[in-house]
Amino acid sequence: MLAGLTLWLGACGIVTIKPASAGTETEASRNRAARYDGPECYQVLYTPDESRERHERQTDESAASQVLLATCSRSEYRGQEQEPKIAAVRFIDYYDTYDDRSSDPILLAATAINEHYSLHGGGGVHMGGRTAPALIALLVGPLDDSQLTKALASVQVPEDARQAFLTNFREAKSYFTHETNQLEGAYKELLVDVPKQVQARRQTQFEAQADNWATLDSYADRIKEAASSQGGDPGLLQDLRVLRAKVVESSKDDYIKDPLFARLTREIALQYALAQDAASLAAERRVFRRDFRNQEPFPETLAAEVYYAQLSLLNEFRSAKEKFRKAKDAGLDDATAKARAGREFIDFTPGDLKVPSETDIPEYEKLLDKKREAFPFQEVVDGIKPDGDGVVVSFKKTPVETFEYYGCYKTGRIQRISSDGRLEYETHCNTRPKTVMHENVKPLKFPADEAKQLKRGTKIRGVSVGGEGRVVWLIEKDEIVSERGYPVPHRPANPKAKN
Repeated sequence: MLAGLTLWLGACGIVTIKPASAGTETEASRNRAARYDGPECYQVLYTPDESRERHERQTDESAASQVLLATCSRSEYRGQEQEPKIAAVRFIDYYDTYDDRSSDPILLAATAINEHYSLHGGGGVHMGGRTAPALIALLVGPLDDSQLTKALASVQVPEDARQAFLTNFREAKSYFTHETNQLEGAYKELLVDVPKQVQARRQTQFEAQADNWATLDSYADRIKEAASSQGGDPGLLQDLRVLRAKVVESSKDDYIKDPLFARLTREIALQYALAQDAASLAAERRVFRRDFRNQEPFPETLAAEVYYAQLSLLNEFRSAKEKFRKAKDAGLDDATAKARAGREFIDFTPGDLKVPSETDIPEYEKLLDKKREAFPFQEVVDGIKPDGDGVVVSFKKTPVETFEYYGCYKTGRIQRISSDGRLEYETHCNTRPKTVMHENVKPLKFPADEAKQLKRGTKIRGVSVGGEGRVVWLIEKDEIVSERGYPVPHRPANPKAKN
């Protein structure tokens, strides 16, 4: 007889010895709808004794590890709770890069289980904030038992663990759905309706660009290989640019709001960074700055689009609240003040929204061998001269009104006496206006392919980096007609100036 030891029969018929110091199950663990308590749990959990030592959690988002983390019971022994060896996937992280074209059902279910466990006293998983319950309910809503069962079938864990995972998911889904259904009025509009509307619009965009998405998907291996090679892949870069032009041409809405356009712009920017083309990278970064200053929403991820849409609604709330306050200050009753506000509103701190980690093209400038500053400009082409593999473009000079002196003479009046005793006499000059031509931007070198779209008199908005120029927009009659080499539907070059 083995004192203080428990014999476990593993899934493969292997006997595993469980130490007595494994302890007793924690209250938070017992609160779970279902738990698995097999030897496989030690693949993802330390014993309570081991947990007394400081350990760094490893990252492992494999289905097997996350299923075990979401189902294995947790014990405590002599005041020490079991710690995980592997970090449980958190909703706040998963949602940040959530792929709404092709999500992983097991990871999605695991985030819901983990968030539910966290909300009900479990340790080690950070809560996703005020917006998390409604977002979880939105994402897990379409995920049913049959889909999850099918996904779990290939996961190398015991059947009991699979069933516990399913049970825990049902409970988590039910909880978040119930919590979300309690929201009403402006809270529902902000936390439920806006994300649903964004998700629906993105699905429509995915369907409209299905063929172009399929083309991008076929480049996956090339993109991966290029990222690890010196200089990137010029052929891939050209294919990505051609594909982006197709997206612009086929877009039924404003293409800059299309997730595929954003994704392609990011991939193109990466190729320029790998090729050490700092000027072209700077030009790509300005595609999403239509007034060349303020950043437009970068709609690659659901998280980013939801965030900007919710911020927009909060601005409406703020405006309505101000109208309500002014009406009350004027002595109007609540009903009249609410009517003057024009809409329902709530006090909601923007900091409580889930802020996405990526709201722009990533900092690919860090891949450049030399850091260089980019300067935006808007000029009219004056001359073009061939220069090696490109052209040097000079720009139209701007007339500047100034003045010049003429007819100067000494008056004979002493102005000052110098330290060595010399007399200095006052000089009188006449002045007349003069126009000088000022060079705002010195000549820049452009690649030959960009020079094809330039001619004398062309107005361009671009960037310069270390004497290199790149075109972002071609402008005709204050409208943008071309962007980064592809034609676009005419739109104002200065949209905010017309508002």
